[in-house]
Amino acid sequence: MVELTVSRSAAVFTTDDVAVGTYVLDDPFKPYLHPLRTPAGHTVSLAMPHDHRHHKGLMYALATDDVNFWEEVGDDEHPRIGRQVQTDLDIAFTPAAPGITQRLSWVDDLGDEVFSEIRAVTCARVADDTVRWTWDARLQASRDVALRMSPWAQPDSSGQLVNYHGLGLRFARSIGQHADHMQVVTDDGQASIAEVHGARVPRVGIAAAIDGFWVAPRVLVSIRQLDTNDGFFVLSHDFTTVSVGPSVLARPRLAQGEAIAARYEIEVADFGTVE
Repeated sequence: MVELTVSRSAAVFTTDDVAVGTYVLDDPFKPYLHPLRTPAGHTVSLAMPHDHRHHKGLMYALATDDVNFWEEVGDDEHPRIGRQVQTDLDIAFTPAAPGITQRLSWVDDLGDEVFSEIRAVTCARVADDTVRWTWDARLQASRDVALRMSPWAQPDSSGQLVNYHGLGLRFARSIGQHADHMQVVTDDGQASIAEVHGARVPRVGIAAAIDGFWVAPRVLVSIRQLDTNDGFFVLSHDFTTVSVGPSVLARPRLAQGEAIAARYEIEVADFGTVE
């Protein structure tokens, strides 16, 4: 069973006295989940590191041609930074999978709305070693918009640029720093970073050891897209991050009133040990 406690600043999900996820409500730029923990209490996420302070655990953000909701500091080419502002919050204390439903107004730097969003986040304990999150959102364009790629998009093995906007998870630094102790998995089995970076697959998971232990515990974190066939962005040098979203491989345009569906399952699990 998962218990939910909600304050003005955060929604905290707890199972067996372990806070497996804290959904931050009062961030000035965007809500996000951090820390994310396994049922045994191992933290798998990282928020606001010194190298990318806009990386905030598990988060969802996009960039349009004129407003950037992902990065939180403008540059000469894209100076305008947007914010996701909560306008309403509902709470469901369902014992099997408690959760929250937010109404968010994505506003530009002038306060004008770019998207309106309804987002539901729930958490369930699906096994002794696994919690499963659902992230179910619908974004409706409040005006004509075009999504864009970041100038820091990374090419795949064929040279095609792969973007990272969408649902993104910045992993804890202890994950992915030792290649021998990290695996990438899909529904078809083990894969390489190159095989999944830019791939349109239903699910990508990262299995890795947590550093700081003589016998290191392993964790498995996977993201599954439910209704979409978008590409995945996977990075493992310097730090580990996984993203999936509508502008990973494309630059879609939305007319006013058109919507984006973003439905995902995220599993966080304890996954044995490694010596």
